Amino acid sequence: MVINMEWGNFWSSHLPRTSYDIDLDAESQNPNDQGFEKMISGMYLGHIVRRVIHKMSLESDIFGPVSSKLSARFDMP
Repeated sequence: MVINMEWGNFWSSHLPRTSYDIDLDAESQNPNDQGFEKMISGMYLGHIVRRVIHKMSLESDIFGPVSSKLSARFDMP
């Protein structure tokens, strides 16, 4: 017997949500839904990485001048 489980909508107060996760969730088309998926799935990881790199660019010159492309919001599902 094979049981497939959908983990995308799993939610727990014990999950370590960062400010990046919280902001991405709030700006998505479905806030407070599919929380676990937004934290780990490939569809959302690029958005989280962009936010991290943007913040690093604002706080230091590690990547040189801040590109306006980093602050441009991508279309998210």
